[in-house]
Amino acid sequence: MNWYGVLQNVQLYNWEEVMVFKMDVFGNTFQNVDTAVSVPHGTDAELIFSNNDLINCKQAIVQRDPVGLVQSLGLPADTPVHEIITVIRTLQERKDAAEEEKLEAIKKSSLWPFIERSANVVTVIQGLITLGGLALGIPAAF
Repeated sequence: MNWYGVLQNVQLYNWEEVMVFKMDVFGNTFQNVDTAVSVPHGTDAELIFSNNDLINCKQAIVQRDPVGLVQSLGLPADTPVHEIITVIRTLQERKDAAEEEKLEAIKKSSLWPFIERSANVVTVIQGLITLGGLALGIPAAF
């Protein structure tokens, strides 16, 4: 993969979870890459893309899909969403319980083997407990 050239005037802002930025991309060669520039979903971006060579590239600019529940919690990609929903419902039922009791409920769940494989177990547990404490209406379809 060859990528060289100039990125100038990159300005990033983050207002209310919407990333806003301006990026000047010019004088680059993108060769044998899938995507030259990728921006997060929901980005309000001004991209100035000029005087670039794209050689054997599939896409020039792509807006990525939004982050899903599994990824946002930091769980492995093969984690079944219904297992996450089950744990969140269990935690909602124990909203006023002590943290230790919530942790035990998570450890006893069938989601635990997936949590153990995550990059940061503490972050996943905190995310689940936070979601369990919210007054979310989860459709019965899950």
